[in-house]
Amino acid sequence: MKPHLKEFFCAVLTSALIASTVTFSFAASPQPLEKTAADIEKASITLSDYNYTHSFTGRKAITAIAETYGLQNPEAIEEIIYVPIQQITVSESDEGNVPAAAPSVLPQSSSKNKYYAKKKGNEEKKGELLRSSWYNYPGGRMKISEEISTTHTFSAAAGVDVDGKTVKAALKAAYEFSITKKRTISDEQDVVVKKGCKRNARAYVNNKIYYFNIWKKRILLKDKYCGKGHITRPVGVIFEIRKNQKK
Repeated sequence: MKPHLKEFFCAVLTSALIASTVTFSFAASPQPLEKTAADIEKASITLSDYNYTHSFTGRKAITAIAETYGLQNPEAIEEIIYVPIQQITVSESDEGNVPAAAPSVLPQSSSKNKYYAKKKGNEEKKGELLRSSWYNYPGGRMKISEEISTTHTFSAAAGVDVDGKTVKAALKAAYEFSITKKRTISDEQDVVVKKGCKRNARAYVNNKIYYFNIWKKRILLKDKYCGKGHITRPVGVIFEIRKNQKK
């Protein structure tokens, strides 16, 4: 083959490969932005992932939620409604909260020590029962109005003395939410009952547990471990609507 023809065919082949590569790279599907039906039916569900009111009626979803949040007899549950705290009518108070500490401007030679919190993960556990009510035909409306609180516990390490205000200040600096907040939540759900039946509805608080360690920062020595604890923070309400039962 003549040199100029060889160069021509090489250029055509290279262009075809580049075009093929470009076409292939744009063929990938974008990731979905919202949860799909398949996501909702997955084996494990974390309710705090939902920042909007959501109804679960699929058997797999109901079973998964019941196992995680301690709901009894999932086979008798017809629907689970999750309402995040931001979509519930809330009145708040924040008693005894410690303002966030100002950033330290002390020189490195200072002997002053500082306590701080290290986050150790979080999880959601068994729901805390608020109310359980029975309804007869034709049904009714479950209303809740309860005071719930964000609380924390701390266990000091052996030989360590850390006062409560110090722990609160360290947690306040580490977390973006108040650790002493009290909330009065109000919400309601309709319960429809078939003729000749009765129906049970229950409401639970969904608490998120945040684990932490408290450390003491030292200038010349290695930081000292002072103890561990956890924060219990209400993040939503779980409504459990059970199946109609013949009287």
